[in-house]
Amino acid sequence: MDKKFRLAGAVYNGSLWAMLVSLAIFRVTYIEMMLNTGLIFFALWAAFALILFFWKRLGGLFNLKGTVINLIICAIIAVAIIGVSRLASVPAAIIREGMKQTRIPFLWLNCAAGAFLVVGLFFMKRGKIQ
Repeated sequence: MDKKFRLAGAVYNGSLWAMLVSLAIFRVTYIEMMLNTGLIFFALWAAFALILFFWKRLGGLFNLKGTVINLIICAIIAVAIIGVSRLASVPAAIIREGMKQTRIPFLWLNCAAGAFLVVGLFFMKRGKIQ
């Protein structure tokens, strides 16, 4: 497997799990008020990406099937944690808080996050990660 596709898979899957953990932290109001959930998201994203990249046993996560399964599992758990209606604003709020850019509209961040999810899947499919 090519290293650039393994890195892309680690970054993509790491972002899914980092957002899921950030949503769980966001759900606990006391912790969310004490910590910057957005910075936690970006720190976890980097940590998960490094763990997934260097941990060879998790190689099955980087094929298209493993990534789609990760996406579905994370989506189901995210809906269970915060609900469908809040899923349109909370991830964008977390990202916006982490970038410290409160003037960026939620719509733009949601479009960027959606594009990241779709383009990441197509990138993994084109890379034929095995």
